[in-house]
Amino acid sequence: MAAVGYIRTRNALAREAQQRQRAEAVAAVAGDALDRVFVRLGPSRIVQSSLTGGGGEGMSIQIVGQPVISKETAVLLEEMLPFYDRLAERTGDDVGLQRKAADARRRIGDIRQRLGQYDQAVGAYRQASEMYGALVGQQPGDPMLPVSMAEAYNEIGKTYVLMRGIPDAQQAHRHALDLLKATGPTSPAPARFELARTHFLFGQRVPSEPGTKPRSPGHRGPPLLVGGLVDHPPTDDWPPPLHQPAPPSTEGDSDPDREARNQHLERAITLLTALNQEQPENPEYRYLLALCYRELVAPPGQGHLNAVRKAIEILEGLVQDFPQIADYRLDLCETYAAIETVEPGSPQRVLPLMEERLRKALVLSEQLTSQHPNVPEYLASQARVHHRLGEVLRQSQRLDDAENHDRKALDIQAQLAKGFPEVVTYQVWEAAFRNSLADLLLRRDKLAEIRAIADTNIARTSRLLKDSPELWYLHGLLMESNRTLAAALRRSGEAEQASKAETQAERHRSKLGEGSRLPAAGPTGPRP
Repeated sequence: MAAVGYIRTRNALAREAQQRQRAEAVAAVAGDALDRVFVRLGPSRIVQSSLTGGGGEGMSIQIVGQPVISKETAVLLEEMLPFYDRLAERTGDDVGLQRKAADARRRIGDIRQRLGQYDQAVGAYRQASEMYGALVGQQPGDPMLPVSMAEAYNEIGKTYVLMRGIPDAQQAHRHALDLLKATGPTSPAPARFELARTHFLFGQRVPSEPGTKPRSPGHRGPPLLVGGLVDHPPTDDWPPPLHQPAPPSTEGDSDPDREARNQHLERAITLLTALNQEQPENPEYRYLLALCYRELVAPPGQGHLNAVRKAIEILEGLVQDFPQIADYRLDLCETYAAIETVEPGSPQRVLPLMEERLRKALVLSEQLTSQHPNVPEYLASQARVHHRLGEVLRQSQRLDDAENHDRKALDIQAQLAKGFPEVVTYQVWEAAFRNSLADLLLRRDKLAEIRAIADTNIARTSRLLKDSPELWYLHGLLMESNRTLAAALRRSGEAEQASKAETQAERHRSKLGEGSRLPAAGPTGPRP
């Protein structure tokens, strides 16, 4: 009886093991198929590498193109997510499949972020970070799990910056920094790279909102990049009194966190330089290194043109070597379009250089929007390039060309605002571009159109301010709209209506001053 029982038990265990192996094999095939679908349809990390050690031995580099994405793609991939969970259940909560499920959710976040669906992106990234956290408990010795969690937190922070949630962005990047605090010179390359990326994100400048910073008298559009992950209010002498020009603004003059941000960037540059020496064939290291150089800001009067030249040189090389990677072209476009980085000099010498760079940026931008029409980030970049080119042409007294580019900028931004009504930032910049066009038309005495544009802007911006009273900087846009309207009315001989518009402009100027002196939105970022 014992012998018969042993034989039966052994056979049953053998059958069970065979069935489990069969189930695992089927799950592996299904999981690989799902992975291929996600890689084909969803944006992935440009460089995929196998974790071995600190150096390049055994390192596998794969360069992939970036797919064309759409809202329908995101919905389709989200519907596929439960299949990962079911496969993991059938194989006894297979860790590998759980890892793939977390990776898939992060890809969903990437798509949602690219589409401007920021709330959904944050939700997907949070799901991914929670799943990575659960896996850390199951595999505490896996060095890549904390790195994957840090990647998810950094993407949450990037998304909050796009939503203007600066304190939430700071908190997310701090989580990433905590997860990577044990990273040292002998740590695996992906861990050191993500640490460099975290320092870069702390050092990256954040665009101020329209109407919140002093600008030169000739500049009426969106301000230049100022500040970092600390949302400092404008200085006490802003906004300027009515009918007085704003004082000129110099890059870095009112940036108390410039030194701290540069320290983060220099730390990232040190890490990336070492990684690039170990793996010169890895383009991701060169790419982030270029972005770090672009973000470095020297104290006033010293400039940072050498760093910008390095950034342009690296990005031009990447675009030539990897034309299938859209993000390389986007950041080269953005670097060309940073018109404040041109060498100082007389307008006769500087303006042609600015125009040359901006026209290069426009070519790249048009390529991007043609190949990736569903990515709002590329359309927004194209709108900015048109606007900045209009600014340069305006200073060159080529008003016909300037008006043409101002109108194109407004048309593209209006398209974004209509297509993504949930993204308030698009509506804000639409109003800023409309103000810029109205100001140009004022120089050309197109009074009837100015009144129509100003009335539209005042109505829409007032409605937006009513729905979102926390957006105090909208008072700056309303101030500019009313000032332009008042000037047009005076030229038309309607003095009484002009006085009313000037009164409204003064009221919004006062409100803007009240909002600008509110306490800062959050604590400062950590020093490296």
